[in-house]
Amino acid sequence: MTTHQSKNTVYLSLGSNIGDRVKYLSSATDELESRPSITVIKESKIYETEPWPKDSKNDLFLNQVIKIETSLPPKKLLNLCRKIETQLGRKTKSDYKPRTIDVDILLFGDVILRTSDLQIPHKHINNRQFVLIPLLEVEPGVKDPISGEKYELILKNIKDEHKVEAYL
Repeated sequence: MTTHQSKNTVYLSLGSNIGDRVKYLSSATDELESRPSITVIKESKIYETEPWPKDSKNDLFLNQVIKIETSLPPKKLLNLCRKIETQLGRKTKSDYKPRTIDVDILLFGDVILRTSDLQIPHKHINNRQFVLIPLLEVEPGVKDPISGEKYELILKNIKDEHKVEAYL
């Protein structure tokens, strides 16, 4: 008898602002895809964005959103994302420091989760264009699981003034 594990649709945000930024994004995606518990379904274009916060002295970021299916629960996926970040040279998990790669869980099916180390939906999803623009590219009708509001409408009302431009 085989056991069937259900798969969840998950959206991940990838970001890099050190070194070969495109390579770090693709390496993170390749690492995720290499796991039997993960299938990469769709990748957004890559966008070049100003660092957050706007007045930081960090270099420009490349950002991308990928849609995956996974049988991993949220906490195990978070641990895998952190392992991949470390493997690809990430030194610190500080939110506003330069980094080779950042892999954040944006949405995990309809899960709403608030723990000390994991918030789903991601705590900043509703106020960052560099997350919402590529998210809507891979899933145009996606809604906030808390409010039920379409992210398309949230994006229209956003106050974020960071420049986001298609890169690749």
